[in-house]
Amino acid sequence: MPSRSDGYLLDMLLAARSIQDFTSGQTQEGFAADRLRIRAIEREFEILGEAARNVDETTRQQFPAFLRPDPLDAAEGGLPAQNGYTSAFPS
Repeated sequence: MPSRSDGYLLDMLLAARSIQDFTSGQTQEGFAADRLRIRAIEREFEILGEAARNVDETTRQQFPAFLRPDPLDAAEGGLPAQNGYTSAFPS
């Protein structure tokens, strides 16, 4: 029987794919001018984050680089920030 975390992981995958679809083929200028696209992508990030917060601890331990409270926290072994931000969450 699938765990609840399986559903959350699927939600994360679908949100990530939507983000990829929404940004594919966009120029920076075109993207910046498209408020509807920007809002859609923001919503997908919200869905992704909410799903990630609900994944159970056993599943979180299986995917530590992707399911940590702050994946951009390099001090915790997270991914290096490519955008100059030092954290995914404001202080």
